[in-house]
Amino acid sequence: MFSGPVSTPYFAYPWIFQSYIPSLLLLNLGTSDYTSFTTTPSIYPNTTSTWDLITKFEDAYVSLVKSIRALAYPTHPAMLRAAASHFSTTEYAPSNIPIFIMRPLLGQLEHATQGAVKRLREDGDKAVYWLDTSGWLDVPTPKDPEKPTPGDDTEDFFLDTSTSTSPSTDSDSVSSTSNPSSTTNAVTVPPKYRLTPRGNLRTAIFLHSHLCRFLADEETREKCAFFEPEDYVGRVFKAKQGLFDKWVDDEKERRLRKLFWGEA
Repeated sequence: MFSGPVSTPYFAYPWIFQSYIPSLLLLNLGTSDYTSFTTTPSIYPNTTSTWDLITKFEDAYVSLVKSIRALAYPTHPAMLRAAASHFSTTEYAPSNIPIFIMRPLLGQLEHATQGAVKRLREDGDKAVYWLDTSGWLDVPTPKDPEKPTPGDDTEDFFLDTSTSTSPSTDSDSVSSTSNPSSTTNAVTVPPKYRLTPRGNLRTAIFLHSHLCRFLADEETREKCAFFEPEDYVGRVFKAKQGLFDKWVDDEKERRLRKLFWGEA
């Protein structure tokens, strides 16, 4: 796994997933994909309709999450502790790291994100959740495309038209030193809706409401509005509790054997 796109300086530095294991993963994808498809469909020759885009996006999302589970964070740390303590039952082991898939803030590809979560859960991944962002922000209207401005404090989105073109190098000119005849073309970049400071603040407030218990310390966690992390990830492994439960089970078995078979 690499840290950045090909041809950027970050690509050369591998990302070591085991060096930091997050409490949760929050994925917010779809807005740029939909905008790009609707404004420049020529770069999607194999995608013939919006429905086709939704289907392919959902398939790609499912593959992405499964890759994260398989390659990045295959095992929750508490499950490793459970295995080390020789508890064979999964009762003491939580699910994988919870993954929250957000509904795109503008609503595009909403059904694809919801469908991806449904498929993943049906496949057995019960630690994937759909985060419904409906009503969080005021969706912009096209009545005045040049307003609001980036610093507007009365709207949640602004239309960014500052980068209408961007340089793009031909595939044959990746290495300009080896191909002096390579050329650089200007590719039109469609305007994009971006969050204003107010939109960023409102999004952060709503996200914090859902993720508060993952971020707060023990003293302030009770003030959070939503569920405990354990409600998302399953039962957290506790060594002492596991030992006690095992002792209770063994004691029940011993007494039953004594009652019915006279064993000491």
